[in-house]
Order: sequence, then structure tokens, then C-alpha cells
Amino acid sequence: MQSQKIAIIGAGAMGTLFGTHLLEAGKDVIFYDAWEPLVKERQQNPVATLKYSDHSKEVKVQIKLLDESHQDPVDIIIFFVKSSLTKSTIELASQANLIKESTILLTCQGGFENPEFISKYIKPANILVGCTTSYCKAFGMMQISNFDIQATTVWPYKGEPTAHTQAAVQLMSSLKLDMTPKAVADIWKMQLYYTSNIAVSAITKKSFGDAFKLPEGELILNNLADECAKIAKLEGVDTTHFNSEVARKAVKDLAVDCAEHFGSMCADLNAKRVTEIDGTAGALLRKAKQYKVELPFTEAVWALVRVMEQ
Repeated sequence: MQSQKIAIIGAGAMGTLFGTHLLEAGKDVIFYDAWEPLVKERQQNPVATLKYSDHSKEVKVQIKLLDESHQDPVDIIIFFVKSSLTKSTIELASQANLIKESTILLTCQGGFENPEFISKYIKPANILVGCTTSYCKAFGMMQISNFDIQATTVWPYKGEPTAHTQAAVQLMSSLKLDMTPKAVADIWKMQLYYTSNIAVSAITKKSFGDAFKLPEGELILNNLADECAKIAKLEGVDTTHFNSEVARKAVKDLAVDCAEHFGSMCADLNAKRVTEIDGTAGALLRKAKQYKVELPFTEAVWALVRVMEQ
């Protein structure tokens, strides 16, 4: 039987983490990235580096520039790009002929609208939306440290799991994927972090813990949690798994468990990069407009970060 081809689109830290663990499990993996300096450097020295506490390990990799030149279609795509780049990247993947009728795509991105954009090119039933607790830290191009593969809950964007998607999850067992409807609630929690703790930290320049321990900070974060839960309910998310109480607890738990963290949005603003704010808080506002409801706290946070991006 011919081996299944897996493409990692986005060879940043998380793409490197997932891709190298699949390679170590004997899978047929190729990386794609649109950033030419990264691709050129790794083509000249085709290894990813995994730094452990007492040693480093190099994993041989194959990487190509994601452009319009003809590529071979793949069986599975794992998508690790910023939500602001989802539309252009999935279009480029289609133009590069990476996608075929049966291709399955796994996304663990931040941003509410990514599956909708991706579904223009891949069957909704073949899109697996995930929330991962795996983590790592980049210290160079395709070089990671402080990493671990932990549970990733996944669920189809539309419908129930099929034999085809279940086989893909089994193939990627080294990533600890768990096909469960709980993934829907997990995904909403992940998006909530972007619109609450991460965004507030970016605006105030305070860590998650410092922002939450102030009465005014807790007030803002709780209201952001309530607004996210309101849209989730309107979207039909099971309130047993995600509601205002769950959302408020998630915000508080992140502030306690990751008290010293500032979040990726703060780092993006410091580096003058576009943040995930429009794909998360902005997407919530667009959904709110459809439902004719107002999200004043979310709108304020979104507007402030957008101003800071300029």
C-alpha cells in the first residue's frame, strides 16, 4: 500500500513540532512555507533541530516554497498559518495542486473564520478543526525547544466523523489526536483566550496574571468571556460544554496557570506584525452583526489593538 503523503503548511514552531514528530513516527512528510528566507536556509541545511534539556537532535526534513509551481497532491494537510493569511495560503495551496478530492486538512489555528475560508477548497466533512495543548518555543528557523506533544481534540467542521477522517486521525496517532465533540467547546475556549487575556495583555502591557488581579482587569475579562459565550450559544454550541460560567473560569484559569505570560499578540505588536485580533475578536463582531447583537467590550478591545497595529 502506498504511504500517505502529509504536507505541513507553515514551517514555524508548531508546524515544526507536529511535522518532526510525524517524521520520527515514520510518516511521509514535506513542509511548505511562503517565507523564502526560511525555505532557502532549510534547503541549504535540510534539518530541523529539537533541543532537549541535555542534548539536541537533528531531524532531516524536506521543504519547498509554497508558490504556484506544480506540486504533487497530498493526502493530509496540517495548516499552521496566521488567520490573517488563511485565505491567501489555502488559495496558493490549491493553485500549487496540493489539494485533491480526498485531501483531509487539520487546522489548529486561532481565528473563528478559518474553516469557512478553507471549505471553499476542501470538503467541509474533510476539514478537521482542532484545539491543541501541545507547545514549543522557537529559537531559530525550524529550531524548537521546551516542547511537548500533548492532547489535541479534533472534530469535523461539518457533520460527523467518517471512516476517511478517522483513518487520518489514526495515521497521525503520534500527535495524540482525539476525535471528540468536546473539541467544539475546546476550540471556543482557545478563541476566547485571544479575545480576552491575550488581547488585554497586548493593550495593557501587563501579564495575564497582573491584568486579572486588578478589579478593573477582572471586570473587563469577565465581560469579554460573557460576550464570547453569547455568540457561541447563538452559533449552536452545546451550552453544557461552553457557557458564560465556563468562559469566565477559562479566563481566570489562564490568568492563574500562565500568570507570567504576555501572549503572542503582545509579541506581534512589539515586532510590528499583524496580530490575530481581526480573525478572533473581529470575527466575533462580524458574527454579532449577523445576529443583530452588540459586543461593546469585544468591540473596544478589537479597535484598540487595530489602532496599535498601525
